[in-house]
Amino acid sequence: MTFVGVWGASIRRPDSFTKLHLRMNGEGNTFRDLTRKTVTAYGNATQNSNKPHFLGNVAQLDGNGSYVAISEHIDFNFMHTGSTPYIISFYCHPTRFANGDGIFDTAMGTTINAGIYLGLKDTGSLSFQIFRGVNNSFVLNSISTGVMTLNAWNFVEIEVDLSLTSNAVAFYINNVNAGYGTNTGNAVSTANCVHAWIGGEDSSYPTYMYQGYLSELLISSTKQPHLSTRRT
Repeated sequence: MTFVGVWGASIRRPDSFTKLHLRMNGEGNTFRDLTRKTVTAYGNATQNSNKPHFLGNVAQLDGNGSYVAISEHIDFNFMHTGSTPYIISFYCHPTRFANGDGIFDTAMGTTINAGIYLGLKDTGSLSFQIFRGVNNSFVLNSISTGVMTLNAWNFVEIEVDLSLTSNAVAFYINNVNAGYGTNTGNAVSTANCVHAWIGGEDSSYPTYMYQGYLSELLISSTKQPHLSTRRT
């Protein structure tokens, strides 16, 4: 069965390309990933109907120590090794724009680890980084030119393909291109990422966490047929 939500985003059952699919439309702090990864909520992370979306309940994160963790974090190594292109997509309703508010992170938000960071800037732009874990250096360090709307639902899609140079990352907000990012040419790391967190990056810095609502977080290969490959 296919559901069509706002902005025409289609939602289907997981297939072999789907690496994570958190609907976030459950009850309380019991989150379920449709690819059957182990999901644990921390702090005040919960699901409720305070800002209902097209599929009902959504996740609410308070921006101060609340996040959701995926136990099988090394399954996301492909996101920094460049072994395959991929798409991250989700709906978000931010109630704060602040530098360092993490949405999805596998590196504790620091260049000393290998992994990726996706978060917000105080302007409402998106920040996407791929860390090498070597000499405080990056494979990608990009900020979207387009911005999200505060206190409203936004559909975000980020396409990553490290085989490209000038358009190695492409940002889309509400199906409108919001800029590109350039591959630095630095060698990627093959080290394991350190965790996989939604809504934060490091429990030592609880205020560097996303404040607002999230729904339908999907990570998959760009070959997945029900996702548009906008490069073409």
